[in-house]
Amino acid sequence: ELRELLKSGVLPVRTVIRALALLRLDAGLSAPQVAEMLELTGQGVRQIAKRYAEGGLEAAVYEGARPGKKLALD
Repeated sequence: ELRELLKSGVLPVRTVIRALALLRLDAGLSAPQVAEMLELTGQGVRQIAKRYAEGGLEAAVYEGARPGKKLALD
């Protein structure tokens, strides 16, 4: 499913990096190894894995709404 996501066309960079992190973890690499490969922190990689374990693919790779000022234009 992750490989299909990556083949699906243009995606936000953060989505691609998170998907790649999950693929590398699934291949047996440790969080520090994945972090070094993708220029993330070990904590960031572990957080992606945790979100995957708790909420599945959607929760792990896609961004939720962020707090902040509402958009001026719809």
